Formats: sequence, structure tokens, C-alpha cells
Amino acid sequence: MIQYDSGAYFGFGVIFRLRGSVLPRVLPFALTSVLLTVVLNVFDLLKDGRELLAHPYAHQVFAISVGFVLVFRGNLSYSRFWEGRTNLQTMTSKWDDAAQQVM
Repeated sequence: MIQYDSGAYFGFGVIFRLRGSVLPRVLPFALTSVLLTVVLNVFDLLKDGRELLAHPYAHQVFAISVGFVLVFRGNLSYSRFWEGRTNLQTMTSKWDDAAQQVM
């Protein structure tokens, strides 16, 4: 379990902590994306006025895919939350029934 010290630096220590964070796993993918973006922009600027990604189809496909993934993951998280909440309610009901049977 991660121990939190809420008084240290108004909570900024928790925000910038690497232990238990996904940042080390995500950073290589983010840096690769940044490098690819910089290379494409430099290549686009060096061309003779022709735009490399002028057609909006590539952007639309990317935006639709990212939107689909975000909605799918959000829906999955929401359903997992409600499944846990339902199980908690069932457990509470069973404990209540057991306590009433003892009395």
C-alpha cells in the first residue's frame, strides 16, 4: 500500500512521485510520439510549400479511433464500478440476514 503524506508541500509530493506511477511505463511511448511529430513537422516545413498531411481523412480516422477507445474504456470502468457496488450491496445484505438469524 502506498503511504501518503498530505501535509508535505501541499500534496505536490504525491503528484510527482514515481513510485506507483504509470509515468515510467508511458514516457517511452510519449517521447516516441513527440519525436515522430517533430520529424513530420520539420519534413513538412522543408517541402516546397506542399503540405504533407493536407487531407483531413488521416486526422478524422485518428480522432475517431481515439474517441472509440476512450468511450470503450470509460464504459468498461463504469460497468466494473457498478459490478463492485452491486457485490458490496449483496455482501451487506447477506451480513444483515446472518445477523438477524443470530438474534
